[in-house]
Amino acid sequence: MSISRRSFLKTAATASAAGVLAACVPAAPSADDGAAAESIKIVFVTTESSDSSAVLYDPIKTEFQEEHPEIEIEFLGVVGAGGWGGYFDKLSVIIAGGETVDMGKIPTEGGRLAVARNLIRPLDEYIQATPELDDYFSDVSAELASVFVYGGKTYGLPYDYNNMMIWFNITRLAEEGLEMPPEDWTFSDFREYATALTKKDGANTTHYGFSFWTAPFGLCPWLFNNGLEGIMGGDDLSVPLQGDPAYAEVIQLLYDMMYVDETVPKPDAQNTGNFEAGTQAMMMAGRWPLSGFLQNDFRDWDVQYWPKGTRRVTEVGCGSWPIFLASEHPEAAWKFETKLLQRDSIAYFVSTGANIPSLRSVGYSEEFLALHDRSGRLWYESIDRDEIPVMSVTSPPEFSEMEQISNRYLSQVFANELGIAEALASTEQELNDMVARRPEDWAAKFA
Repeated sequence: MSISRRSFLKTAATASAAGVLAACVPAAPSADDGAAAESIKIVFVTTESSDSSAVLYDPIKTEFQEEHPEIEIEFLGVVGAGGWGGYFDKLSVIIAGGETVDMGKIPTEGGRLAVARNLIRPLDEYIQATPELDDYFSDVSAELASVFVYGGKTYGLPYDYNNMMIWFNITRLAEEGLEMPPEDWTFSDFREYATALTKKDGANTTHYGFSFWTAPFGLCPWLFNNGLEGIMGGDDLSVPLQGDPAYAEVIQLLYDMMYVDETVPKPDAQNTGNFEAGTQAMMMAGRWPLSGFLQNDFRDWDVQYWPKGTRRVTEVGCGSWPIFLASEHPEAAWKFETKLLQRDSIAYFVSTGANIPSLRSVGYSEEFLALHDRSGRLWYESIDRDEIPVMSVTSPPEFSEMEQISNRYLSQVFANELGIAEALASTEQELNDMVARRPEDWAAKFA
C-alpha cells in the first residue's frame, strides 16, 4: 500500500496530541534561496570511509552541485567498531565535541536514539513545503514511510531497507536431492532442511546446514515469527519480553540445532565465503551479500521467506538521511535530501548491489530484477503483501546497551556455559534496570 504526502502528514499528525510541527524546526525551506552567491558547505555523515563515500555518492553529488553550485557537499566517514552500536556511539561523541555535521545516515536501529539525544530535527514542515515529494510518497510502501515517525513527528524518510531472508546454496540443494521450500514453510521444516544439508566425516562436520548470529537484526525475525514483538515490546519499547515462553522456544530451537542436531557452527561464524563454497548450505541475511556475490560472479543461490513459528512476519531495518539539529544550513541539507530521494538517485544505489530500494517502482524494475537470477521480486514483495505483517528490528533509544546485554547472555548460552532460563531471566532484569534509568523527558518524545 502507498500513501500520499498529504495523507502521510495527516496520519502522523493524528498520532501525536501535540501535533507534528515542532517549534524548533525552522521555517519551510527558503532561507538559503536568496544566498546563491554565498558558498554553503554541508557535512554529510556516512558509515563508509570519507574517501569511499566520495566515490559512492559522486554521480549524485555532481548532478546536485550543477543544480546548486552554491552548495558544497563534504563527506565525513564514521566507521564504528561493533556494528551500529559503535557507529552511534562515535557519532554522538563527534557531535558532543562540537564538530559541525548537517545530515547523515541513520538506520532504524538509531532512530529513537537520535531523537532521545536531540541529535536530529523533525522534517514535517519541510515535507509539507515540498510538493516534489508527491512522487516519492505515491511510490513508497506505507509501512516503510512510517518507520521514522516518533511521537507524531517525522525524523527521516527511508531511501532503502533490508529485510531478512533465508539464502540457499542451490548446488547443495541439488546434491541432496532437495527442492526450494515453499514460502509457507515452518520452523520444523527449516530444521529438517538444516539436517538434510549437513554432512559429516566421522565426528567432524564438513558441511553445515545453516549458521546464525545473535545481534538484534538476526534474532528478531525468529522472535517476530514466533508471535513476539521482538526483544522488547510496548509502544515505547519499555517492556522486556524474555519471560514469554515463545522467547525461550526460539533460543531452544537454535540451541538444539547446535548441540543436538549439530547442524550449525557457533554463532557469528557466518561467512559468505563458506556459503559460496557450499560448506554452509543456508544462511540468514538481507540483501547485503549480493554485491560481493556479483563481484565474484557467484550465482548459485536463491532466497525464501523466513520460516514461520506461529505466524509469518517480515523484519525490516531502513536507512534514512536525517538532518541534524546542529546543522547551520538545514534548508540546504534538505535540498540535497530531496535530490537523494528522487527515483533516479535511489535506482543508482540499487546498481551497487547493496540494499533494497524503498520505492516500489525501483524494487520491481528491470534494473533491479536483472541483478537476481531467481526470486528477485521477493525482496520488495516481502513488505508489499497485506497478509504478511512488517515489523522493524527492536530499536529502543538504548539500542547499543540492549544489544550488549542480549548478546552477552546469549553468547554464554551457545557456549554451553549458562542455561536458557537463567540467561533470559538475567537479560530481562538488566533490560528492566536499563529502562528504569531513562530520563523522564524521553516518554514525551515517543508518546
